[in-house]
Amino acid sequence: MRRSYMPDIIPSVGAIIPTTTTRQDVVTKVYEGTEPGTTQVHSTVYNVTIYDINGKLQTVTNSHVINYTV
Repeated sequence: MRRSYMPDIIPSVGAIIPTTTTRQDVVTKVYEGTEPGTTQVHSTVYNVTIYDINGKLQTVTNSHVINYTV
């Protein structure tokens, strides 16, 4: 039995327009300081760019690091 193709029932798929998303993530780590009663804070800032066509990650850049003692 041969099935006939029904092009009128199944709509065609349009082109997917690729988009780029850029965001900034900050990773902060807190450590005990070298002096009693102090705390060291290390924050690393990452710029993340995602090419949205398959959710595939394209770039991650370490922008800068902030270190300070409280």
